[in-house]
Parts: sequence; structure tokens; C-alpha cells
Amino acid sequence: MKEIIAFTIASIAVALIPGPDTMVVLRATVSGGRRDGLATIAGVLTGLFAWITLTTAGIAVLFAASKVGYLILHIVGGLYLLYLGVTAIFSKSSPLNIKKDERPRSVIAAFSKGMATDLLNPKVGIFFISFLPSFIPKGANVPLATLAYGVDFLIVSLAYLVVVVVGSQALINLLADRRKRRGVEVTTGAILSAFGVKILLG
Repeated sequence: MKEIIAFTIASIAVALIPGPDTMVVLRATVSGGRRDGLATIAGVLTGLFAWITLTTAGIAVLFAASKVGYLILHIVGGLYLLYLGVTAIFSKSSPLNIKKDERPRSVIAAFSKGMATDLLNPKVGIFFISFLPSFIPKGANVPLATLAYGVDFLIVSLAYLVVVVVGSQALINLLADRRKRRGVEVTTGAILSAFGVKILLG
């Protein structure tokens, strides 16, 4: 139970760092309203689920092949969380650039763009391969635990992105204020760094 709580907190911290998912959903909402924003969310989650499914299969094979695989992924996962955290803390925020599309998009187009944002981004796969195994306790059913964590991450992502759509203008104002944006990045970066260190020491 404590592992899933820790994973959920780490997932929230990851979600709060403004990335491609946030920006594609925000742009769709600004351009086509909540309908397009929600359609884009559906696409993003579809892309994430595809990567989660592939990750579950890949990690299961690796764990079955060698116990050393567990240790390697555990260390890599801790280092990756530490990297995400340090990067968030010390990165320089780029100016917010949210522009409306010149022509309104259909729901299908909004969905497709959201899905492509994740499905065609190999960094998403690397993220899941590094992130999910770090929280799997020894002796757990690896495929089931990986899938459960993946679904947990999807739920966190869904909740966060719905908030992005509903509060799009407030979020734009927040991200446009560099001091407030840095505050979010530093806070979430510190949380992720702490988890990374905890995993490496545990």
C-alpha cells in the first residue's frame, strides 16, 4: 500500500511539470474550446496506455530472465527520477507560447494530435521503463504490479489534464508568470529528487 501511495505522489509531481501533454491539451482548449481539449486528452491517454502495455510486457520479460534485471531497473529508475528532479529545479523556464490554430480542428483531429504527442515520442517509453519498476516491491507479481501502476498514472494524468482544460485561462496566467512557474518546477523537482534518492538508498 505504501508503494502505491509513494508512486501516486511521484506521479502527481511528474504531471505538474509542464510538458508536451500539458501544452498540446492547453493549445487545443484555447483553439477549439473544452470539446477539443477533452478529445485531445483522450488521445494523450490512448498513447500513454499503449506505452504502458508495451512496458508491462517488456519489464515482465526482463524480470523473468534475471534477478539482476530488477536491481538494474531499480537503480536506473532512481537515477532517472533524480535526473527529472534536478533538471526541473535548475532548468530555465522558456517563455510561454500558446497560439490558437488558424482553422478549427475536428474532434478526430484533436484526438489524433493528442495520441501522436505520446505515441510517437520514444521519451515516453523510456520514462515508463525507468519510472514504473522503481516502485515494484520484491516478490510482487511484476506484470500485474506494472499494469496497476500504469493505470494509476493514467488516472493521475486524466485528473490533471481535465483540470488543465477546465482552468485553461488560469493555468495560462500561472505559466506566463515566470516566478510562479519556477515555483512549481522547483517544488515538483525537489519531490522527484527526494524520491530518486530514497529509491537509490532503499
